Amino acid sequence: MDNYKEFKEYLEEIFSKEDLPVDEIKIRQFYKYYLLLVDWNQRMNLTGITEMKDVVVKHFLDSVILTKYFRFKNGDKIGDVGTGAGFPGIPLAIMLPKCEFFLADALEKRIRFLNEVIKELELTNCTTAHGRAETIGRDPKYREQFNAVTTRAVASLPILLEYSSPLLKMGGSFFAYKGPAFEEELAASGKAQRELNLVAKDQVTFEISECDLGFRSILSFQKTGILKSKYPRREGLPGKKPIL
Repeated sequence: MDNYKEFKEYLEEIFSKEDLPVDEIKIRQFYKYYLLLVDWNQRMNLTGITEMKDVVVKHFLDSVILTKYFRFKNGDKIGDVGTGAGFPGIPLAIMLPKCEFFLADALEKRIRFLNEVIKELELTNCTTAHGRAETIGRDPKYREQFNAVTTRAVASLPILLEYSSPLLKMGGSFFAYKGPAFEEELAASGKAQRELNLVAKDQVTFEISECDLGFRSILSFQKTGILKSKYPRREGLPGKKPIL
């Protein structure tokens, strides 16, 4: 593999600093993912980050650092809403091969890319669906079926809570990847938390010294009750009129 040795050494170095162990199988999966991301990005807009070290840190490490702070059980079903190019879902699926992952995105071309990634990486613990979060959240196949939901989507917390709560089982956890200035969003999400039966639990803030992302935060919420049937609202409404 071209440049595989350099990729392997760098990923091992960066992951080891965060106490995230990776074996040869995982490293090769990350490398194939990196190559596919760069290749497909020439034909469709998946990411503005394509330099090898930046992909390792800003996409791969930033996605999987969740596993440093929060624990998952074998067999957990984890949904990734608005997954885009597969972040954080694909890196988490590599790191947690005994968990089941479901990746959803509103753009069909991204789902085609993700299906190719899943095939090439032989990720038997991953499935995908094309559709908006509002539609998927009403589908009995997915509604209240997941132990955890993640999102790195660029949207405010009240919106993300409405996208995620419909997918969560009772007692399940929602994890939102955010920047350091999350307090204002969190304060504004009080009504949404109450309406959607989600309670803020833990927040972790960290800094990855090898990149310019600055401080990053992961917020966790726990689902405490059955969701009202009116949620999620129709397509586009959570974004236009968040629960505030």
